[in-house]
Amino acid sequence: MKIHFFWPIRLLMLGSILWQTVAYGQSAEGTAAFIAASAEDAQNLLMSFNRERRADMLLRFDDTDRQEWSNLPINEYPRKGIPLKEMDDTQRRLVQQLLRTSLSDLGYLQINWIFWNDERRKRDREKANNPTALYYGHNNYWVTIFGNPSATENWAWQLEGHHLSINVSFVDGKVATTPLFLGADPAVVPDGPFAGLEILDVPSNTSRELMQSLNEDQQQQALVSEELYADILTRTGDEPHTQNPAGLPVQKMSNQQQQMLRQIIEHYVNTFEEAAAQAYLADWKNGLPDDLTFAWSGSTDSGAPVYYRIQSADFLIEYDNRSGEPNHIHSVWYDLKNKFGQSFLGME
Repeated sequence: MKIHFFWPIRLLMLGSILWQTVAYGQSAEGTAAFIAASAEDAQNLLMSFNRERRADMLLRFDDTDRQEWSNLPINEYPRKGIPLKEMDDTQRRLVQQLLRTSLSDLGYLQINWIFWNDERRKRDREKANNPTALYYGHNNYWVTIFGNPSATENWAWQLEGHHLSINVSFVDGKVATTPLFLGADPAVVPDGPFAGLEILDVPSNTSRELMQSLNEDQQQQALVSEELYADILTRTGDEPHTQNPAGLPVQKMSNQQQQMLRQIIEHYVNTFEEAAAQAYLADWKNGLPDDLTFAWSGSTDSGAPVYYRIQSADFLIEYDNRSGEPNHIHSVWYDLKNKFGQSFLGME
C-alpha cells in the first residue's frame, strides 16, 4: 500500500516547520519542502513491506544504531534494516526515489557509481573463485529508518554497505547530513566500457593540484606526517585529532589556493540536494572559516599515495588513496558538532 499526501496536509506540514528553520541559517521554504518530500518517500518505502518486514527496517529514533556507521562489507560489520537483495523491483525503485529526493545530480550519480563499482568487485572475486564475493555487490547495501518519517517529528534514514554510508537526520524542522562516507576501489576504472572513469575525481585531483601549488614554507606547514597514514583516522568524530586542527591555515593561502580548497569541500557538501547543502555553505558566502586548515601526510609526488584532511573546529573532510597503484579511496565528511543532528538535539 502506498501513502499519498493530499495537498492540504502537505501544506500544513510545510507551514508547521517554516518558522523553525530561519534561526538556523537554513532556507525555511526549501528545507521544509525537502523534509516533506523525504518523509513521503520514506513512508512509501516502509508501506511497501508487510507489517513484519516493516519492523525490520523501522527502528526507534533513539536507537543506539542510529549513531553508528561503517564502510566495511557485511561479513565484517553486521547491519540492521533491510538489504536491497531482499527487496523487489518496486521497493528498489522506492529506494532510488528517496536517493533522488535527497541527493543532487552529482550525489545521485556518484552513489550509484559506488554501487556499480562494488558489483565489479563482486564479479572479479567470483571469477577468481573467491568465497568472499557474496559479501559484495549492489545487493549488499542496507536501508534503515529511525523514527516515524514526518515533517513534524524527529526521524532519520541510513543507507550503507561497502564503501558507502549516508546518514540523514531530521530534527525540529532542520536537516543534518553527516557523517558521509564515500569510497571506491578501483578509484579509476582500469578497463572495460568505463575505463578511465574516476568516481571521486575532484577530491583526488584538486587536492594534488592544491598541494603542488603551495610554496616550500606552505608545504612544510601542511605536512603533518612524512609517513603516509595507513587509512583515514576518523571513525566516531571524537578522536584526538578532531580536537586540535593541524596543518596550513587557510589565511596563509592565496585566493586561488582557497578556491581549490573550497572546490573540494563543495564536492562533498553538494552530494546532497540544494536546500540541505546550503545549510552548510550559507555562512561561507564571504569566505572560508578563519580556523580552517589543510593537512597532508606522505609524498607530494604525482602518482604517490595521498592522505589529506580539511578541518576546522566543527568541520572535517578526510581522504586517502592509499593501496595498490594507488587506486583505493576512503573519505569521510563530518560535521563534528552536529553529527547525526546532535547539536539540534542539544547534545553538544
